[in-house]
Amino acid sequence: MKPILDRIAVGLRSEFRPTTPTEFFALRLAHRLGEPQAASHYALLAAQYPQEKLLATFQHTVALAQPGEDLGRQFHTALSAYGKNGTRTAAVRLAGIRVERRCVGATIFRDTHLEAVRVRQLPSDINQCISK
Repeated sequence: MKPILDRIAVGLRSEFRPTTPTEFFALRLAHRLGEPQAASHYALLAAQYPQEKLLATFQHTVALAQPGEDLGRQFHTALSAYGKNGTRTAAVRLAGIRVERRCVGATIFRDTHLEAVRVRQLPSDINQCISK
């Protein structure tokens, strides 16, 4: 019986042959990150994340890379900040504002949950607004 690390190393040395455009994308991404032997791993990532998010993470990694840094490690670190569906794992806030003739309303959402609602009635006389 072969040790487990030898079996993994044989899998990494085998040539990855893309059969779909997504797998070809993964192969090119692996080459650009300096890890062509890990193309099958990048094919799994391409199946889990949208290509737009992988490209944005790649561009971010390359832009911030210092000479001599491992691009693959930096790429995986940056990618871990995103959830499986490609959204940031941190909460996203969104504000909705509506202005009408004598009323202003604002709502704040955190992800898909309503966090706050504010509605203000405006007086018909502009002088009443200024004095407050």
